[in-house]
Amino acid sequence: GNVWTAIDEWVETAGLWGRLKAEVGPSRCHEIRYEELIAEPEAELTRICGFLGIEYSREMMSYSENSTYTVPDASRVYQWREKAAPLDIQLMEHKALEILLERGYEASGLERIRVSGPDAKKLERESLWGKRRFRLRRYGLPLVAMDILSRRLPLPAFRRWVEKRLSSVRRRHLK
Repeated sequence: GNVWTAIDEWVETAGLWGRLKAEVGPSRCHEIRYEELIAEPEAELTRICGFLGIEYSREMMSYSENSTYTVPDASRVYQWREKAAPLDIQLMEHKALEILLERGYEASGLERIRVSGPDAKKLERESLWGKRRFRLRRYGLPLVAMDILSRRLPLPAFRRWVEKRLSSVRRRHLK
């Protein structure tokens, strides 16, 4: 899709976390900042383990030896600052700036924009079409059509077969 709709999921998740944190209390919560986890993974994992009451093991950082995942590159944590279009940053800040500030992040310094109702609808349509284009490129028209059909027909075996094919494609695209 696009950042206009993608940020909604983060905003919703941040709101849910805020409510849950207030409900269960600080002794049962441990917040992790992505930037700190990537910059100092062993130190952050040690803190997480301490919170959980378990011992940190260096083996926790050896996952790249047994998977397709590599150790994150700390130099890339803030790459979005150079790669994101200014308009995308403004759109995200339009919806999430207050939450970002509450969580200790800084504003971009870009001019705050206003998004009118018609502009918001246009961004939502663009996002929907972007998601559809991605889905067609990833799975191909036949599999997308079968997925749509299998969701509408009361044929559980067909649905399972289609879901297995979709999962196979997803696995091929895992990092």
